[in-house]
Amino acid sequence: MAATLDCTLTGGTGGSAFVYALQVESFQVNLRRNPIQVSVTGLNILQDFGVTAPTVTVRGIVPTVTPSPSTDGTNTICTKDQLEDKIITEYGQDYTLALGAGTGASTASSYLGRVQSVSFTMIPGKESLYWSFNLTLVTANRDIT
Repeated sequence: MAATLDCTLTGGTGGSAFVYALQVESFQVNLRRNPIQVSVTGLNILQDFGVTAPTVTVRGIVPTVTPSPSTDGTNTICTKDQLEDKIITEYGQDYTLALGAGTGASTASSYLGRVQSVSFTMIPGKESLYWSFNLTLVTANRDIT
């Protein structure tokens, strides 16, 4: 297995709160802008209203069954079914996706967002052990102050 990034997915409130440790192979931040172009005879005007629409996509693997140990020392290592169930049942839920700066280090980046899409793919040759996943969140702008 390739090296994984230190990443957590946090959500829920009260009794349904959770923090999942994810085995993430890539963490991608996309910033989309929508400038407009107005064409008038002999003139092209470009206008950018300064609106950024960020999304974060993570790709990694999740086990089919609960691993032993079932935590990374602090957070639960979720199975494919646990992750899928949270996304299905927590409609309209805000999630925090945090990327660590290394084992035991502080958080390097943290994004608050809502799930836009998730897909699971069975890994050939590892059918009974792992699923790969792609999780995309529409996020708020990261606090850069």
